[in-house]
Amino acid sequence: LIVTRVSAGPIDDLKPGLWLRVAGSALQSVAPTGTSANVMAPWSGGAFDTKRDQLIVWGGGHGDYSGNELYTFSLGSLKWTRVTSPSQPPAKDVPYAADGGPCSRHTYNYVQYMPAIDRFVSFGGAGFWQSGQTGTSATDAFDFESRKWSKLANVPDRAYGIGAFSAVDPVTGRAWQHGAGGKMLILAEYVPGTNTWVVHGGQWTEGENDFSYNLTAAIDTKRKLFVACGGGALWTWNIGASGTITGKKETSTGGDAIVKAASPGFEYHAKSDRFVAWSGGADVYTLNMDTKAWTRLAPAPENTVTPTPAAPNGTFGRFRYSPNKDVFVVVNSIGHDVYIYRLPSALAKP
Repeated sequence: LIVTRVSAGPIDDLKPGLWLRVAGSALQSVAPTGTSANVMAPWSGGAFDTKRDQLIVWGGGHGDYSGNELYTFSLGSLKWTRVTSPSQPPAKDVPYAADGGPCSRHTYNYVQYMPAIDRFVSFGGAGFWQSGQTGTSATDAFDFESRKWSKLANVPDRAYGIGAFSAVDPVTGRAWQHGAGGKMLILAEYVPGTNTWVVHGGQWTEGENDFSYNLTAAIDTKRKLFVACGGGALWTWNIGASGTITGKKETSTGGDAIVKAASPGFEYHAKSDRFVAWSGGADVYTLNMDTKAWTRLAPAPENTVTPTPAAPNGTFGRFRYSPNKDVFVVVNSIGHDVYIYRLPSALAKP
């Protein structure tokens, strides 16, 4: 009996500690003719649809790009899809275009996929095309089945805007978001089952802490922490508590390169109980929340792939984890290929 092994695909064959370059996977191949690189380059984030196993990218805004089209990259087909076309004419300094589509905007880290309602969601908006000085508290949700946008409950005051950072708790299905780009901001919790928000602080809850727009957030499901990293800071909020929740500025060791990065890729990997961060190059960093120690993970010796440089303004949510494939996926520009990474089978313990 001769058994022939059939490859399940390049991702399934990806060995621990290696990067995969998906050759010929530049987003610009499905973009409208003449689309600017500013779909991603300015301050544009992304999300990950765990149901369809696809990375979602949506951005533009300010004086950078007027198109409000939505893109997805499937880990199944390893191809991009332009899900919607740009609104014509583009909306200028208002939340919605004439066809009802949300306007082009900087999306930072306030866009997420919510499994509980199977929607891609923009929790407010900021940096509207064309002036960039406009924003909204309106929450817009996209349904991939109907391919239509709808509105959810508005984000509470001081929890949205320029550089707001968010994350979805995979255990509770709820989303958490903190305002950024200034002082006297708050943390708020979105409850999808009732389409309501719970505010966890008032104007003076966190004093006059200045939350930059260089933070990317993720949730530690073991310790029930909302954690934000980037721009020289590491913050935690105890989301297991009720009522007022105050952020704590943490001190960590061994990870200056990633903590100081502008909005690095930042995800929690429950299997290893580590945060995983990336901001360029073939190395990734893991964070042990018990010791607050970072570990730099060089790729496996046989690795031959190095991702293209991170976008200067930040990676935000364009570095995401796929629970289905147990890999991380990142994209840095519409003209660059997509890269996929698998953690070492045995992580170095700090």
